[in-house]
Amino acid sequence: MPAAYRLNAQGQDLQIRPLLQRLAQSDLLSGRTSLSLAVQGHGLSQAALRRGIAGQAHLKVEDGALHGVNLPEMIREAKATLKGQRAEYVKEERKTDFSALTASARLGGGKARSNDIQLFAPALRVHGSGETDLVSEGLDFLFNTSVVGTSKGQGGRDLDELADVTIPVRIAGTWSQPSYALDLKALLQNNKLLEEKARKEAERGLNKLMGDKGDPAIKDAADKLLKGLFN
Repeated sequence: MPAAYRLNAQGQDLQIRPLLQRLAQSDLLSGRTSLSLAVQGHGLSQAALRRGIAGQAHLKVEDGALHGVNLPEMIREAKATLKGQRAEYVKEERKTDFSALTASARLGGGKARSNDIQLFAPALRVHGSGETDLVSEGLDFLFNTSVVGTSKGQGGRDLDELADVTIPVRIAGTWSQPSYALDLKALLQNNKLLEEKARKEAERGLNKLMGDKGDPAIKDAADKLLKGLFN
């Protein structure tokens, strides 16, 4: 029978980036970290640990950054998308600075799941949820990002127009190669006024394109396209 283990541990003032680089070949997160673990399982090989670990973990990272994604830049992309424009390119480092990030996770079945991720930045508030597969190292998270209506902080005053609008950013890929994308469908569904505005703009554009004498079959296809976008 494989060796059993039970671990209750706490760590304070850890630098999480070198820890993630060593244990998970991940460069996703940096900052000063407090961590607590209450886990148990069977087997001490890396594969057994990943498959069989179960329990709880709690994480707090201060004065850190998410690496590989610039959330203010993605908010500018969302703003341009809602206006039917292309986002203006701004040469900025692909990272998001934050004052604090907190999360708790349930470990079991080869996965770690969290529904209470919170990130606090000078101009942003982020609430996230999702899971990571401890065996395949896959990521599946949704970060709902809100602008707090201030001209200070990363991103500047061009974010103020989107105060109180929820910007959903989906995180996928793997620990070593994460990917980030604006979830346009969720953006419109989460913000009903924006959805209605976008729908009207899309309908106006199609009507202008086809004119009053448009082919009924084409109009029917266009209606189905609109329904697919907004439902």
